[in-house]
Amino acid sequence: MADNYNDIIHTTSLTYKGKTYKVEQSLLKAYMPHFKGLFVDSSAIDRSYFCFGELDGADNFDDDFIINFEDGSADTVDFSEYTRVC
Repeated sequence: MADNYNDIIHTTSLTYKGKTYKVEQSLLKAYMPHFKGLFVDSSAIDRSYFCFGELDGADNFDDDFIINFEDGSADTVDFSEYTRVC
């Protein structure tokens, strides 16, 4: 496992639908939604976190993504979102 925060950022990746994304630094505070894979951002209390997306809110999803770590281990995350039309 990585020894510090910077090691984690530079050695973590995410695989979604067969494509692997490395972490990118979030550069903009406000932007039009677009898919940019895996990136790191920070909260109002200066805590960093990984983000993935953005995904089209009008689409239905029932997918998995895989988070890949430096030591060869991985975690699979399942997410589901269904748009309802009233």
